[in-house]
Amino acid sequence: MTSPEQIDQKLLRDKPTLISYAQAACFGWLIFGSGPAINFLREDLNLSRATASAHSLGMTLGGIIAGLTGQRLIRQFGRGKLLRWASMVFAIGLFLFCFGPNIYFTLLGVTLSFIGGVTIVQSTAAFLSTHHGQNAPAAISELHGVAAGIGLLSPVLVGLFVTFGFSWRLALAAGVLAVGVVEVFRGRDLDSYGTPKTTEANNMHHDVAGKLPKAFWLSCTAMICTSAVEYAMLLWSSDYLRTSGGFAKGASAIALGCIVGAMAVGRLLGSVLTKKWNAEKMYSASLLIALIGFVVFWSSTNSVLLVSALTITGLGIALHFPFGIERAIKVSAGRPDKATSRIAIATALSSGIAPFSIGILADHIGVRSAFLVVPVALVVAIIVVLRNPVVR
Repeated sequence: MTSPEQIDQKLLRDKPTLISYAQAACFGWLIFGSGPAINFLREDLNLSRATASAHSLGMTLGGIIAGLTGQRLIRQFGRGKLLRWASMVFAIGLFLFCFGPNIYFTLLGVTLSFIGGVTIVQSTAAFLSTHHGQNAPAAISELHGVAAGIGLLSPVLVGLFVTFGFSWRLALAAGVLAVGVVEVFRGRDLDSYGTPKTTEANNMHHDVAGKLPKAFWLSCTAMICTSAVEYAMLLWSSDYLRTSGGFAKGASAIALGCIVGAMAVGRLLGSVLTKKWNAEKMYSASLLIALIGFVVFWSSTNSVLLVSALTITGLGIALHFPFGIERAIKVSAGRPDKATSRIAIATALSSGIAPFSIGILADHIGVRSAFLVVPVALVVAIIVVLRNPVVR
């Protein structure tokens, strides 16, 4: 249970916090819409599943670049400037992904968009962690809840556009305009997110010296597994619904909104429930819920049961990233920027390799059998978390 002091302390949603939520939501628009988008792109460009899933490797490369450069750029220029630059890179990448005439442009686009997007996620998480103190779990969970809530509209809009004869590209490209709106509202106040580390007074915004402890790497291992699960579900669930559930093209994209909507609800509820329940127990329970939901999803061909199980899986997945990154930062021993940059690299690798592996396997043994990568990753995460709990 949380302490009375933590319960009484309210989460302050000031302008920098709300801007962080909005900026993360722009990235969520791409993440949650990318699954059906890549499947439609595969058909537009006449690609195999393995070739189309190479976009997940572009996501990986983007995440690795963001992780390798983020901490250094934050120290030199400050989080505020980096977040603005990340918005610009993300918008350019999203435009290229949506309107690129061939796979070379779309691969470049998705790579650039994930350089910007992952930079946004890691920088806002570090900012909220230092900005909100004891309320960091609630703030980070709420940030990802808002991102998923806005992202819920992405696959639905993509599906509706396709159903009514419009291009999916126009629906997904709405994220480019949203980025511009966010930066207009941010204005010139960039120092609130952390200035460059040039004076002793600014040290509270940055890391202490030293290596990350073993506890961090164990927490990071669990996040590697859960990120693989999340991206595998987002990128291949719509294809699975078409091949195993008999869903129509547009309906499969709209149905993906169930898992995204469940993730949004779960993350927003998680923000509230951390005031009453132990966050570590909630994190463990979310892993188990995701596993149960997936097993039902994978073993069914009934459309109603498929959608219901997909929703349950989404509720479980909801808390994996926000609670996972918060617990990893907590055991980083005062190194939030280094922790989030290492997490960005590790999770980028897993979130790219897992969908790519499923794409390769699906071309040879079918999507259903290839999807068994998901429960294996969840079981490993459950074992790591239960054997190495973090005191919250």
